Amino acid sequence: MLEANKSKSFQRLFYHYQKIHLIKRHFSVVSVKGDIDGKPDAPTIYFSNHSSWWDGLLIFQMTEAFSRQEHYIMMDEKGMNDYRFFRKIGAFSVNKKSPKDILRSLNYAEKLLSEKNAVWLFPQGKIEHPLQTPFTFESGLGHLIQKCDNVQLKPVTLHYYFTEKQKPVAAICVGDAIRVDGKTKTKKEWTLFCENLLNMQRIEQINDLTSDPDLPFQFPYKKIGKEGKSTSDRFDQIFKRGRT
Repeated sequence: MLEANKSKSFQRLFYHYQKIHLIKRHFSVVSVKGDIDGKPDAPTIYFSNHSSWWDGLLIFQMTEAFSRQEHYIMMDEKGMNDYRFFRKIGAFSVNKKSPKDILRSLNYAEKLLSEKNAVWLFPQGKIEHPLQTPFTFESGLGHLIQKCDNVQLKPVTLHYYFTEKQKPVAAICVGDAIRVDGKTKTKKEWTLFCENLLNMQRIEQINDLTSDPDLPFQFPYKKIGKEGKSTSDRFDQIFKRGRT
């Protein structure tokens, strides 16, 4: 597996690149509702639906803008090899074709949590159609929770859609933190527990956005990114190469 190789200087560079360039180019708005961080005295597992290549990039942007924690995200190894800069912003790989590699990745995630970091998982295991519901999860999330005797769980739902504007809207909803003792349930029970949490949050989010598609443009949503001048060609070259 490929471990994360965070670079503070690259994180700052990439954050500003997205803030004044990428987000403006590709979205009419990207905004988030809910408190990003849980309590500081326990590690946090974030679990989210996976419906777009953009998910990891927008999660990075959101946590850089609104979180005080150190965040890491599990990412498919092929994607990591295609875009190696993800390691510099906190991604680590998993090769789902290898059971041994899956276990190494989960052990690495457990180590990060033991150091009071935040870890993100996409428990669907692959990108699925944004309207594919209900969500069904692979067992890695349940396995990781069961290894922790004091951890916070945070469900996160991302939704992309079009309004009358030319570019799509990206709306992110962060649920409340739930503190648990992972030893109290089986791996399967934790998997089903998290499935239910995310599915209920997803239904609520879709209902809200269907009733008022302009919600992400107003309070309580907080916008990520802003209008600004385009960055230099150097940023585009870094992004397109997928490595520095």
